[in-house]
Amino acid sequence: QIDRIPGVKPFVLCLHRIAKVSPRFVTSLHDRERPHYYGGNRYKQRLLWDEVWRRFIRVADQMDHEYVGRALWSLSRLELMSSNVKLVQTLDTRAADVVQFLSPTHMTQILWSHASIHFSPIRELFPALCAHVETTSELYEPRALSQTLWSVAKLAFNRMALTVNGTSSERFRRIVTLLAERMAARASQGNTQDVSNALWALAKMETKLDPQTVNDIVAPFMTSNMTFSKQDTANIVWSLGRLKLVYYGEPAHDLGCRDDEDDRHRHHHDHRPHHHHY
Repeated sequence: QIDRIPGVKPFVLCLHRIAKVSPRFVTSLHDRERPHYYGGNRYKQRLLWDEVWRRFIRVADQMDHEYVGRALWSLSRLELMSSNVKLVQTLDTRAADVVQFLSPTHMTQILWSHASIHFSPIRELFPALCAHVETTSELYEPRALSQTLWSVAKLAFNRMALTVNGTSSERFRRIVTLLAERMAARASQGNTQDVSNALWALAKMETKLDPQTVNDIVAPFMTSNMTFSKQDTANIVWSLGRLKLVYYGEPAHDLGCRDDEDDRHRHHHDHRPHHHHY
């Protein structure tokens, strides 16, 4: 009966729902040592999943702007991207084709899906996404701004954005600065995690910002009653220190922390901020 269901929507939404509720759903179906999360008949669940997955692959090249971001996000969340490279490339191609119609939410889904697992998008996609961000950044709310910066920082730090995807360093810096300025203008509408992620990204990319821009990002929270988590506090303090060194032209390693240590100790929330709201 599943073959009689028309269109793309049911299968993308099904995959998206599974990814949100239980990111280990797929691996648990093959795990003989642990009971399945939902109990019941695992064999029937396997059959249903196989049918949904088979149909999803068949409709991948039909994704429009409403579903391609959700599809990529779901694959990343379910840890299925690395084992389905051709499928991801098909979805990336669709994303590049419909990029002018993507909303900020769609954009952050696509960028996060690649950045969270260091999976390089196809060569045509990243420049197209950057161009779209540049022309639509005024539509971005603090959450989308912080997540876009976070994703771009991860891709750039892993040399995907600048060398693999052909975006010029000058244009890249211009876009990052533009996002930072948008974040500064709207920071008061966000929360402490948005500030933490945005500052971490800007510091990681060693973005040379006007001190007033940095101050505008942080200032609304210095006079509010919001509670900072320990991780957000640590990230913000580290980021402010690194941004100050960059601004004054001093080497970032003066902080006494190498990049690999940054990733192990200062950025444990690579995935945490980006799941629950999609």
